Amino acid sequence: MEETTVPKDRQNQPIVVLSFSRAILASLGFTSEQIERLTDEDMQQIAYSLEGRSLTGFYESLKFVVSVFLVEKRWPEERK
Repeated sequence: MEETTVPKDRQNQPIVVLSFSRAILASLGFTSEQIERLTDEDMQQIAYSLEGRSLTGFYESLKFVVSVFLVEKRWPEERK
C-alpha cells in the first residue's frame, strides 16, 4: 500500500474551523451601536481570544469576550 503524505509546506497550514461576523453578534443580542464600536482590529483580537477554546459553548464564550471588549471601550459610559 502506498503511503500518503502531506507536503511539508502544508503541514502547518491552519484550517479554519469556526468563524463569526457582526451579523452573528447581532443574533447574540448585541445592538447595532455596540457592534459598530468594534473595529476590524477588535474583531481580530476577539478571534485570537477564542483560539484554543472548546467548541462546546462557543457562542457563550463569544458573547463573554465581546462584552469584555465593549467594557474596555467604555461602553456604554461614552455614549453620546
